[in-house]
Amino acid sequence: MNFCDMSLKKLQGYFIAVFIMILSAPLITGCDNIVSRAPRDFSLREGYFYLNDTFIVVASADMSYARHPKAYWERRMKQLKELGVNTIKVRVPWLLHEPQPAVFDFGGEKDIKDFCQIARENNLLVWLHVGPFVDEHMDMGGMPWWLLKDENIALRTTDSLFMDKVGRFYRALGGLLANEQMCNGGALAMIQIEEPASTSVVAREYLAALRDSIVAAGFDSTIITIATKKDNLSTLSLDGVVTAIDIDAEMHATSYFSSIKKIDVDAPILCNDIDRTCEHVWGENTKPRPWNKRYMRLFELLSVSGSFNLGSLNGGTSFGPLAGASLFDGDFHPYATSYDNDAIIGEYGQRHLKFPEYAGTIISYTSGGELSVKLPPSRLVAFDAMKVAEWAPLFENLPEPIESDRPLTMEQCNVGYGAVLYETRLPALQGGETLCIDNIHDYARIYLDGSLLTEMVRSDSGNRVILPKVAEGACLRILVDAMGRAADAPGCKDYKGVVGDVKILFNNNKSVTLNGWKHYPLPASYSTVADAEYLPVSDMCAPGYFRHVFDLPEIGDTYLSLMTWGRGVVFLNGHSLGRFWSVGPQYALYIPACWLKEKGNELLIIDWSGPEETVVAGVDAAVIR
Repeated sequence: MNFCDMSLKKLQGYFIAVFIMILSAPLITGCDNIVSRAPRDFSLREGYFYLNDTFIVVASADMSYARHPKAYWERRMKQLKELGVNTIKVRVPWLLHEPQPAVFDFGGEKDIKDFCQIARENNLLVWLHVGPFVDEHMDMGGMPWWLLKDENIALRTTDSLFMDKVGRFYRALGGLLANEQMCNGGALAMIQIEEPASTSVVAREYLAALRDSIVAAGFDSTIITIATKKDNLSTLSLDGVVTAIDIDAEMHATSYFSSIKKIDVDAPILCNDIDRTCEHVWGENTKPRPWNKRYMRLFELLSVSGSFNLGSLNGGTSFGPLAGASLFDGDFHPYATSYDNDAIIGEYGQRHLKFPEYAGTIISYTSGGELSVKLPPSRLVAFDAMKVAEWAPLFENLPEPIESDRPLTMEQCNVGYGAVLYETRLPALQGGETLCIDNIHDYARIYLDGSLLTEMVRSDSGNRVILPKVAEGACLRILVDAMGRAADAPGCKDYKGVVGDVKILFNNNKSVTLNGWKHYPLPASYSTVADAEYLPVSDMCAPGYFRHVFDLPEIGDTYLSLMTWGRGVVFLNGHSLGRFWSVGPQYALYIPACWLKEKGNELLIIDWSGPEETVVAGVDAAVIR
């Protein structure tokens, strides 16, 4: 049966029958019956999905466990079920689970196995996105920074230097999650490899290698998917792999998939996403994209019994180093910590005005919602402003340096996220010479004999500053801190720190390359800040680590206002709340209530540029302007 050729009247009759049939299936209706671990069959037949011989429309939404505290996972799932969702698409950030080569972490807030089990207990299917590149505006697309330590590695290719590491990660996932496949009574219905790729032959070989690697890792009983554009379907289609299509919000969905059916009559109508995400970018005033066209594309998909994943139904927070960046137009655009606060379900669980409209439409076709199980709305609390009590000056808490003739990147200094302080000595200068740094990735403060000379920002054309007269041996320091790595950089190789040489240009057009560098690695980690030597805070607005311990009269979700601070990272009771920057548009970081306590809350702040005032407060609203 070709749904694209059916009349509206026939479609209505068909969906009445499907609606009655679906009502009898606990998974699709979302009934709170006890969920057994009995094996189940999820399959694709003649272009349509079936669960235990019952036709099913896959109604999926992205939910990143890394962007929600573990204590809130089940609540967020229930909110998505209220929308009619029956499937959760889960992107697995490799960077979180293998922080160092062959060192794996699947515990605590990273317990993806527990996440999958909670989904099963709530009658939800799981569509697992294993990457290795998962995008979603994550640092390096979700891949670990330490891949860049090998300059010869060719990322996202069949290069053995890359694929061997991918295979090791897949095997770790298989050992953890293979038993969560539906054939074993789990919730894992589909597995996606990679994101939309180019049309080259190499790309197809690469996707085939990923398919073989994930099957060898133990995921041999689950549908494997890839995502691409319609134009790439014929060049990227693979045996044993289902293709999910990205749809532009401007393009009519039914005609889009009708043309795909002409290429492959058994291809499912499966939408990977309809572009709409609201991207908050540091230093930019990003306006939310309109919902109306995206809603029409969803309606068109459902009208032809199409299955879908909508990435922006659920927002969240890019805790820790999760936020990435973009270089799509050649300029550097680092993503803010709040992730799509304009989603149908926002950062702290708030419902968008479009919630009822989307819920009504999705439920009318999938019968997947639980509108009778209304969750109470999320509530935010505030707490009074307070001055941070302790300060550890950055330059007085330096580690042992790494020495090198030329400047090293952060990755070469074994710093994944944070900063590096570069130090060298200058020759005698008469004044008027130019200091030229090839590339600053991403922000630098230049010090000469302890005094701030200037600040620099990332630029493809290099950065320059006129130097004053100095005696031989003057100390030059360059403090470089980094935001997220760009996922769309060539090969995703977005190195951080000083990337290139540092030179002095003389007035006679001669130049000298500065050598003899000391590098002080400054990772943005809890242990680095917690182990610093603190003093009572002073009025100096200089880079450093800041600490404050406080009690709360009331515990609830809140936002930490950082209006007077510069640029850095915040830790609360050991949890990284993410990055902040005074340029906005985000001026407060989300704190979930489950990470707070009544007595003895420990607040640690790294400020690479120094605050105007060391004052923080809890506010009862997201501050995005």
